[in-house]
Amino acid sequence: MSDQTPAPGPADESPTDERPADETPAEPRVVGEAVVRRVPRYRAWVVTGGLVGLVVGLLLVLLWPSEGDAGLGMAPVAVFVALVGVVVAALLGALVAVLVERARR
Repeated sequence: MSDQTPAPGPADESPTDERPADETPAEPRVVGEAVVRRVPRYRAWVVTGGLVGLVVGLLLVLLWPSEGDAGLGMAPVAVFVALVGVVVAALLGALVAVLVERARR
């Protein structure tokens, strides 16, 4: 037995579709045309509007002068004003997003 392995011949090599690293294609392949549509992210606008409404509503409740003892306290009033602020500001955020999209057309 010999310790030498036979040299690979043309029959031993497998064909590949790879090009050498230094060879670049003459023309880039175009798969298909794409249209980039830049639209605002509605969820981000609505969430941001809701958070701004929450902060503004809570600040209004905290900074508004209270009129003595109202019976229930300020907690229900704060929750109500904050919820109204969230809903109104979220709707305004959505409206602004729609207006931004229409302005970009």
